[in-house]
Parts: sequence; C-alpha cells; structure tokens
Amino acid sequence: MQQQYKVSGEFDSELSDNQDLDFSVATRVFNELGLKFDKNSLQMVIPEGIRSYNNAALLVSNQNPYIVKLAVYDGLDVMPFKDKKEFTGAITEQIDDVLKYISLVNRKQITITGEAQRVERFDYPNIAIREAVVNAFMHRDYLLHSDVKIELFDDRLEIISPGGIPDGLTLEEIKDGLTAKRNPRLIHILDKMQYIENYGTGIRRMFTAYSEQHSMLEGSYVKNPDIKVRTNLTFNLNYLI
Repeated sequence: MQQQYKVSGEFDSELSDNQDLDFSVATRVFNELGLKFDKNSLQMVIPEGIRSYNNAALLVSNQNPYIVKLAVYDGLDVMPFKDKKEFTGAITEQIDDVLKYISLVNRKQITITGEAQRVERFDYPNIAIREAVVNAFMHRDYLLHSDVKIELFDDRLEIISPGGIPDGLTLEEIKDGLTAKRNPRLIHILDKMQYIENYGTGIRRMFTAYSEQHSMLEGSYVKNPDIKVRTNLTFNLNYLI
C-alpha cells in the first residue's frame, strides 16, 4: 500500500502498486445495470505508461487489500463480544456484505397505536445505515493504517471511518450540503455503479430518516445520529427507543 501521495495529491488517482487486477465483481454490477464496464470512462487508468491502473481501480477490484472489521457486543461497552467478522474483496462487495449482515441484526419492532394500522420500524432506520456505511468507504483516508470499523452495542451502532472531513470543511457545512471529496475517482465509479447519488445529500438523508421514524412513534423523544469528527469520522446511530 502506498504511504504518500506521489503525484496528484489524491490517493485514488495515484498509480496502483498492484497491476494484476480482476474486475469480475465490478463487471457483474455493470451487467446487472445493463451498462458497459469501461475502464477508461470510469477513470480507472492513468494514460501514461504500461502500468496504468490507479488506486480507484484497485479499490473496486477483487484484489482490494483494505478490509472492514465488524463486532457485535453484549451490552453497552466493548466487553464481551457476541460476534466478530471481517469483510474482504471489492469495495462494492464489502458494502453489500456489511449491509446484509446489519440487516440481520437490525430488529423490526411493531407498535399498536390508536390508529387502525400498526406501526412497524427497525431499531435503526435502514436509510441512515446505508448512508453511514457507504460514506465510511467512500470518504475514508486510505493512507491511514486503520480499518473501517463497525460496532453494534445494545443501544447504538457505531461506524468509524479513518480520516476526518477533508478540505477544511466543518460538519455543519457538510450538513448544509457542501461537499468534500477525498477520493473523487472512487466517487465517480460508485456513482456509475449506483451505490451513491454524488449530490452531497447523504448526511442530510440520515437525519431525515430519523425524523421520519420519530414522527411515527407516538410519545417518543427525539434522537438523532451523533457524528464526531476527530482523526476519524464516527457515525453513531442511536437506537430509536
């Protein structure tokens, strides 16, 4: 793994150390969308030289060396473990596998109110989970010796992405719709693969999802995602009850 930006100032634009890459996962995604997998239009290659794949190509390839660690704890702190997993492979495959796993432990609750229809909701809004997970992959700093970490406690779901907000933006500015792209070529690829909307609305959708869930819960007090920006960017999705 490269340890500094050598040319462009952007990790995903730099030449990949591994040029023996397989894109069967990415190709399958494009085929399912009825689209052509074109490495040039996806900005996955550097024009000059024979060794041409950049790091954006590495991340969406089957040889992606970066992993995600997930832990489920019994209680409100990190002791003891109920389950531990690592997810490997192409970045889109990791996103899919992480979301599938969380969906299995995100319990559905049913509330009977005075209305004719019952109210169904999950422990955490699925839209908020999706946005936080994808954001953690999309905007992480891949030069840091750290992994994306996902931790499920009895009262919260924490998603930790290495690297704070780039370009000097604040969290409030991000909430207002300003964008900061640490990995623009990766974002371009994920946009074409329909994993993101590329419109700077992800964090706002997280808060909207919580607001809509609260409007369904009679007498509930309001909880919102808690986002912390330090060396890492941490999404804390609060349990709705």
